[in-house]
Amino acid sequence: MNACFLPHLDRGEKLTVVVGAHDLTHGSRHMDVKFYHIHPGYESKSLLNDIMLLQLHEKVNKSKNVNWISIPKKNKDIKTKVKWSVAGWGKKTTKGAVSAKLMEVDVTIINAKQCKKYWGKKTTPSHAWCVQVAAEDFARYKATDHK
Repeated sequence: MNACFLPHLDRGEKLTVVVGAHDLTHGSRHMDVKFYHIHPGYESKSLLNDIMLLQLHEKVNKSKNVNWISIPKKNKDIKTKVKWSVAGWGKKTTKGAVSAKLMEVDVTIINAKQCKKYWGKKTTPSHAWCVQVAAEDFARYKATDHK
């Protein structure tokens, strides 16, 4: 989970996670968070180390819709030209509503040289991954109704 959720926690809001769901309006399982551990190097302004680990009150079991993910080892390079799938319940537009259905897009990890070519001076810092979205995937994402 992203550490950028901290302002919500500071207001005393209860932190829950959704497990094994595609559509938040039905069939989703909400679980309470028992403890959260923020990365010790988290910086709110730059979002450096924007990650935190969560301990849930209950054990999560693997199922058709729930599986484990691998986390890269420390100081290990991420291979470029590899497709990753990115998913979330975010917004399609800045002023839009948060989607109730899980959105997904395929991205390809690109190297620093390609990243500079695409982003110029806005190049991502060395601690972040730079990705490319295929035009057809972006068009498909924009055309899909995720409401």
